[in-house]
Amino acid sequence: FERLAVVELKPGDPLTFEKPGIYHQQNGKNGFPKGKCDAFKRLLTENEVGNKVDVAFFKFCYVDFTPESDVAEIFNYYVESIESLKKSFPKLTIIHVTVPLVAHRWGVRSIIRNLTEGDQANVKRNEYNKMLIAKYGNREVIYDLAALESTYPDGKRESFKQGRKEYFSLIRDYTDDGGHLNAQGRYYAARGLLDLLSQPEMK
Repeated sequence: FERLAVVELKPGDPLTFEKPGIYHQQNGKNGFPKGKCDAFKRLLTENEVGNKVDVAFFKFCYVDFTPESDVAEIFNYYVESIESLKKSFPKLTIIHVTVPLVAHRWGVRSIIRNLTEGDQANVKRNEYNKMLIAKYGNREVIYDLAALESTYPDGKRESFKQGRKEYFSLIRDYTDDGGHLNAQGRYYAARGLLDLLSQPEMK
């Protein structure tokens, strides 16, 4: 079997797609979720890239959501950006990606912080993901990265409670620093993406 091409496009590189594969580049700047929407829209619009590829998607970083984030505002901005792109490129499949999570704090000192401060940033990420799935889950393609990060091989979910509600969080075994995926976490995330891309509706 021919190895799947994975190509990183650097700023200034010509946007050419010589053979089938996964082409990727940095999208926007961390901490500015609206800017990432703008960067994605600009990438697909300039040079008609949206007409040259079959599938396109981007993801937010967990740092794009803080305890102060206005989830509805970010979500509405994302939807407006995506719906505009869908009108411009009706043949393009846009995959929606849930926001990655971080590990819930643990340890004696963290228990106190959880009780006094909560885990509001993870709550915000969960709220956004719930809105995304409610909007697109039954009719468009979603790569549920948050679910992959919070689901054990036996199907159980890593979660925490805040108030009377339950929220999902990154499995501690999938990270070495509480946020970025380690080798094990990257394996499950990559396998989930390849499984999604191999589905009949993606062909």
